[in-house]
This record gives sequence, C-alpha cells and structure tokens, in this order.
Amino acid sequence: MLPLRAALAAAGALLLAFAPLVPSLAAPVRPTDLEAKPTSAAPASPAGAAALTQADVAAYVDGVMPYALARGDIAGAVVVVVKDGGILFEKGYGYADVAARRPVDPARTQFRPGSISKLFTWTAVMQLVEAGKLDLDADSRRGPAGPSRFAT
Repeated sequence: MLPLRAALAAAGALLLAFAPLVPSLAAPVRPTDLEAKPTSAAPASPAGAAALTQADVAAYVDGVMPYALARGDIAGAVVVVVKDGGILFEKGYGYADVAARRPVDPARTQFRPGSISKLFTWTAVMQLVEAGKLDLDADSRRGPAGPSRFAT
C-alpha cells in the first residue's frame, strides 16, 4: 500500500485525468462536428444534444471511481464537476483516514496538493503566454525588479 501522502497525490492526479472526460457526457461527437464552419457569434449546440445532468455524471463517476481507487491503490478522492459556474456534482470516495475508516467528505476533507500544483502553475504560465503577457524566450535575468540581494 502506498503511503498516505503518495495516495493523496495520486488521487489529485486521478481527478485531473478524469476532468477532460466530463464534457464528453454532454453530447456524442460526430464527424460533422469536427468540420470547420464559419461562425457569426457563439456556436450553437448540436441539434438534439442531451443536457448534462447530475444523474448522468453520478452514474458515470460512481461506476469509475471504485475501480480507479482499487487499481491505483488510492485511499480516497473527491470529484467535483462544475457546470455554468455552479456545482453540478460533488462526492467523496474512499477514506480520509484509512485506519479510523473515516470516509472522505467532499466539503471537509483536505488533500495536500503535492506535485499537482506544478500543473496549475504551468497552466497559469501558459495562459499568460497566450495573452501576450509573458515571453518564454525572454532572458530570465531581465525579470521584474525586486529588492536588492544586499538589502537587510
């Protein structure tokens, strides 16, 4: 069994791995959806697209998470799906404390971010690059002015 810290880090990685799958629940992708089309304003939803419901997400995640926890030897995880700025689905899986058999509570259980924070940092950096506010090829010695290294 993995140490608790490694298990928590793995749980966070697992959440990030499943995040791209959630939009696929909204509607099936057809080859015609991938063709380039002229757009005027906001793109319209495909005709007959099913709305993403809490029941659909719960059925999918409840089916995947027990297997993922067992296969990854992960103590516990929290899955939160956000849609239109609100929480659509929120549930804890596994144990926050394995020895005490205390289940994960999505509102209270805290996980250490560990190496996962690097992904968030890099995402923020790349967003700055896309916005033209940061140049990855710039000389790092010409960064923002800071305090003198001799200041006390």
